[in-house]
Amino acid sequence: MLRPALPVLPPPPPPPPVVNLKPAPLNDTLFPPMRASSDSWLYHNQMALRALFQCLGTSAIGCHENQTKVVILGSYHFRQVLWGHVGGEDIWARSTVQALKNMGYTYLYSDTEGRTLQLYQMFPDLVKAILMEDSEAFQCFKDGECVQGSWYNTAGLPIWKIFSFAFWVPASHPLGHDWTLSPEPYNEEHSWYTPNTYLGYSVEPGCLKHPYIPSEVRISPPQVFILGKNMAYFNDDNHAWKADFYDTATKELGVEFLAGAQGDVVDGFPKSVQNVGPMPQDKFFQTIAESAILIGVGMPWTSPTPYDALCLGVPFLNPISDWDHDDPTNRDKWSGQQGLLKDMNPPYVYNVFKGDKEGFIKAIKDALANPIGDRYILPRMRMSAVEQRLGAILERDWKTHAEGLLKRKQEKGEEPVSLLLMSAQDVFSDDELQLFVV
Repeated sequence: MLRPALPVLPPPPPPPPVVNLKPAPLNDTLFPPMRASSDSWLYHNQMALRALFQCLGTSAIGCHENQTKVVILGSYHFRQVLWGHVGGEDIWARSTVQALKNMGYTYLYSDTEGRTLQLYQMFPDLVKAILMEDSEAFQCFKDGECVQGSWYNTAGLPIWKIFSFAFWVPASHPLGHDWTLSPEPYNEEHSWYTPNTYLGYSVEPGCLKHPYIPSEVRISPPQVFILGKNMAYFNDDNHAWKADFYDTATKELGVEFLAGAQGDVVDGFPKSVQNVGPMPQDKFFQTIAESAILIGVGMPWTSPTPYDALCLGVPFLNPISDWDHDDPTNRDKWSGQQGLLKDMNPPYVYNVFKGDKEGFIKAIKDALANPIGDRYILPRMRMSAVEQRLGAILERDWKTHAEGLLKRKQEKGEEPVSLLLMSAQDVFSDDELQLFVV
């Protein structure tokens, strides 16, 4: 019996050519080059993560000191530094970033709670601290999807690793003062203030870019620069000095007053003051450096500018707006525009009570006769001092400290703060809630 012939099949296609692809470095795969500009926080994060991954995965290269310690920068002021903002909080943020960079820490920017969680969850054991706005710290504490619990959301952010980046005096963190970072040692302003954790900032990155101008070659006739970036500061309710103070000083001392305030001119603005409006930062520093003295008008409070002036060799006239009239020499009871400078004396700082015309004119006269003669930077505002404090903050055992706080509260029989606990009741057990007594 004949078998049917098998069909003739076409020959198989030739095998694809062997291409010897050299695998790209894993860093290039995970963190490909970005087209973002070098001042983009996303670009910085990409480069920082790339460097961290390389140091962790390549024993031949290794990691430099502190590189495997990560700080997440959640406050928007850190990003604003990259965009050129120069407000007080931004200057503080810039100094903090510079200190982290100098010490070799890996720092990463975040713009949302979700991104902060994502960055933290990449390497939770490496994250030393998360710096947030105070409102964001409380919001995270209220949010069961954000904060870490022992049985719920174990991958969340530990509350003891979160620090409030807060510019003012009050405690601004669910765990209280110790987790509230401050730009100033406010308890030195008034003895009754409870101290936060003083981080502080340095004026060196800004003022040292500008030359010191000896007093004998500064602008003539002598220029007096007024610290008041907003025209509202010159309203009668805010202004520490009456308009005729400037007129008399101009006539008796031969000085010229200059201001750089924004906004429409207010009623009663001194006729002896020339307002040139807002200035770029470089011009602002130059104008201060050319002046014989910087004059405060009462606001803004706690501005970095008086420190910058001292760094440029220019003294500051510090208005004292409130004092004990029965004990006027008690500086602890003084409230000034720059409260942390009220304990300093001429030729650096001239403290003058609000409305004291004679004291106002005398301070300017004395500053003209006795110039500082060189830069002056407070020791606590050196970059080395900021690095020392920041390093101590980042290396502290905050978990143990939080546990100790709980224990002390329990021993005192103190009740939980209901405002904080109400928002977390439906997330944490009763035992867990006790961990957040403040």
